[in-house]
Amino acid sequence: MNPGLINCDLRPIYALSSRLSLESQEELAQHLLEFYLAQDRVSLLLVHIAEREVSSHNNIHLLFREDSFNKTLLTRVLLHEQSLEYLKKLLAPMVKLIETTSKSKDDEATRLKKVLNSVDVFIRTATQEAPFCPPLLRQLLRIVQRTVEDKFGEDPFEPPFALSLLFFHWVCPAVIDPLKYHITKKSSLTHVFMTQVAASKVLKDVATKAKREGQMAVFIEESYPSLYKFYDGVLKSSSETGMSPRSRRNSQAVMKTPSSDQQRIFEFVSSVLK
Repeated sequence: MNPGLINCDLRPIYALSSRLSLESQEELAQHLLEFYLAQDRVSLLLVHIAEREVSSHNNIHLLFREDSFNKTLLTRVLLHEQSLEYLKKLLAPMVKLIETTSKSKDDEATRLKKVLNSVDVFIRTATQEAPFCPPLLRQLLRIVQRTVEDKFGEDPFEPPFALSLLFFHWVCPAVIDPLKYHITKKSSLTHVFMTQVAASKVLKDVATKAKREGQMAVFIEESYPSLYKFYDGVLKSSSETGMSPRSRRNSQAVMKTPSSDQQRIFEFVSSVLK
């Protein structure tokens, strides 16, 4: 096996990724994720994603905002089958409520009331489901947050970066388009879609503690502690076992003998390095 690939030296792959089509980049990113998962070394990949992104920016608000192969890798982690199954559990009650209560005749005030109710449902569901977050997603959030804090420090008055990332790149897009994320089986009607977009915006505002006025300011202030409880519960869940990401990176772990599927993945990735 290529020792650089085993130890997550992905510089050649990143250098060549700009020459690939978007579809090929996504395929390559998926194979990389599958390879490191199969070898029980996915923490190496997650550390690489976080450290590469943080080292490339001096503005925390630009992290994972620009299109890049690194962002594609992040997306593949967020769209892993375990992550998607968990996302469905978090969002199904909220999405169902929006679908069944939204009406085309709703005025702005009525729609806002239904939006806030749906966000409340999401927060309650998420808090209950926090301990069952899949290890891959939990590892990602822990590693990203720690890496960001190492460079930018920790601001006790601002939401954790990983919390904002989770909603900006994962939860909110799925609220807007639940069909794409396999939460529903059909496209939303126009009036339902409008409510979904509004709910997504409110969730993003709560997750980032956005500055708003009036009713929304009160709602954000009252809802953020519960949303943070969900995030904190995800990170503190103890179902994950094994060494810390940094210990894994510095260890000389014995590699597993690859199966035929793993060998296929390795050959695909290695072909890019030639």
